[in-house]
Amino acid sequence: MCNILGMKNKLGEIRKKVGLSQQKLADLADTNYVQISRLENGGRKLSVEWAERLAPHLNVKAQDLLFDSNKEHAPLDLTMINVYDVAASAGSGLVITQENVVSQLAFKPDFLSEVTSAPHNKLVAIKINGDSMYPTLNHNDVVLVDMTVKKVGKDGVYIVQYDDGLMAKRVRVDPIRKLAIICSDNTSYPPIDGVNPDDIKIIGKVVWKGSRM
Repeated sequence: MCNILGMKNKLGEIRKKVGLSQQKLADLADTNYVQISRLENGGRKLSVEWAERLAPHLNVKAQDLLFDSNKEHAPLDLTMINVYDVAASAGSGLVITQENVVSQLAFKPDFLSEVTSAPHNKLVAIKINGDSMYPTLNHNDVVLVDMTVKKVGKDGVYIVQYDDGLMAKRVRVDPIRKLAIICSDNTSYPPIDGVNPDDIKIIGKVVWKGSRM
């Protein structure tokens, strides 16, 4: 019943084929049978992390749990990236309240390797909220974030946590004053100058964006 990109997961069917009860699979995966039941009936999304955690105990690959292999359109070689329900404000900032996975995006591994050298399990997708990074980023764009980047380096757009807000911004450090400047691409939004770099938490660097036409 659980769907990712409109396709049913195969957890319950595969578990039964290998002769494991929900309790036995839960014991092997160091969880409880209630979680296994929820994953099978759609009460909880079967994320990539859960699939990778359970697959070794079922003698299958993670993608075998996520997709119906009997369907002609079933992806054979895709990397699933979690989309989080925390919006990165491109306006004045948005307070983080939850970071639950709400959906997933499918990418070809070769494509991900072209846009970033980061391990694929260190990538997340976040929706942009606001217009302060226009025209680089638009409201409701989805960005792919490389979470291995924790320091400001070359020019680029970073997801930063500052003053209890999560923002998509450009960040640079004044080498003379040793203070950071948080900048928007939209000139209607003035920069935030004179920021102690220690007060800025770099969540990651934006390496790709998806927009509506």
